[in-house]
Amino acid sequence: MTALSLYVYMQFYQYLSSYAQGRVSTLTFGLAMMGYSLGLALLQPLVSGWVQRMSYPTAMLIGFGCLAAGMTAFSAVLIVPGVAAISFGNAVLFLKNDLEALARSKRSATVVFGQQRLAVGIGACLSGLVGGPLYGVFERAGHLPWFWLAVAAQCVVIPLVVLATRRGS
Repeated sequence: MTALSLYVYMQFYQYLSSYAQGRVSTLTFGLAMMGYSLGLALLQPLVSGWVQRMSYPTAMLIGFGCLAAGMTAFSAVLIVPGVAAISFGNAVLFLKNDLEALARSKRSATVVFGQQRLAVGIGACLSGLVGGPLYGVFERAGHLPWFWLAVAAQCVVIPLVVLATRRGS
């Protein structure tokens, strides 16, 4: 789940600056991204107890739901609300991924965090391999807002597929 979470997140992180250029001012984009970082840093400690108590499926649905909402907002050039939604979603999803990995492993916390960082790298790599060409296709077609809708659709499908697969096994 960490790799899939990062795969979707990196679509936002890698491609939003190119998309925002010429659509919003540099100041607006910079403030939105600074707000993202501050939001994540401030939200995670505030919601940590709540996230710890919630089930993993609930955290997945909240986290990916916020990512989908944020990506959908980008398609309408609503950068600031989109970034805010993604900040909240990531505060929940990233923390729960680490907590769940720790809870499910018999290995030391050091090994678990190392494995989580490897999963982050896999997700980031996958984002570049899949997201870059996909972004290019939509850009060349002149339908770049549809890129964000395609990513939002993945944010809806990924947790549903994972939860359905998990129930079936």
